Amino acid sequence: MDFLAGLEVWCYSGMIGSLLSCYAVDRAAVKRNLLPNWYLPIRTSATTVATLSLGCSLYLAWSKMSQRAKAARGRTGSDS
Repeated sequence: MDFLAGLEVWCYSGMIGSLLSCYAVDRAAVKRNLLPNWYLPIRTSATTVATLSLGCSLYLAWSKMSQRAKAARGRTGSDS
């Protein structure tokens, strides 16, 4: 179960990284006039909202993982 919690943290981190990478590519495309100028403000807003949302999910997943790890250490400590 701890493996799956850790996997969840990595998945959220990967999605955030992917969103930011795509945003950087879109910014470069607007600079080179490959995309219209009106696109970037919309993309910026959408990327910000999505990244903040994923960041909250990442925090919650990390918190759950940390709590489970503390609980597991507590159980193994009391067994000794």
